[in-house]
Amino acid sequence: ILGMCSKQIDYNFSSIVEFAELKDSIDMPVKHYSSGMYVRLGFAIAAHVEPDVLILDEVLAVGDMAFVAKCFQHLSSIRKKTAIILVSHDMRNISRICDSALFLEDGEQSYFGGTSNTINCYRKAMNFSRKTVCSYNDGVIDIRGVEVNRTVTQFYGADIKLKLYIKEKVRFIAN
Repeated sequence: ILGMCSKQIDYNFSSIVEFAELKDSIDMPVKHYSSGMYVRLGFAIAAHVEPDVLILDEVLAVGDMAFVAKCFQHLSSIRKKTAIILVSHDMRNISRICDSALFLEDGEQSYFGGTSNTINCYRKAMNFSRKTVCSYNDGVIDIRGVEVNRTVTQFYGADIKLKLYIKEKVRFIAN
């Protein structure tokens, strides 16, 4: 598992299960795990390996706040000895972990630089306040933003007006 030999797995097993907070379901077949349980277990295993490079693709998008906080605490502790590549659309996570970032638009490099500058470039590209004309291609529409005209605390019988902003697919990769 991630390059660990069976002795390392045996040695780290209880610590991995504890980190993943899966004590009650560790004996359940993995095929029955939820996506959150998969992420917990995968991150817990990765946390017990000492990689030179750790690649995380939207891995922190799943999980409760306490687990995500634990993951960030671990990432902060390994930053000096491990290169972390984080693929995410969550600018808070990007700014928490990354010193530099790469913004890809339509699969091409749009900007590379310091994290705050890259995030500003991303936000400008995602300019949610601008009206966007969209076309319907092959039945696929990507929504790039939603604006609610008023706050609605109760949905029963309430009118909700939404403005949808459409944009082609965009990927954001940071390191």
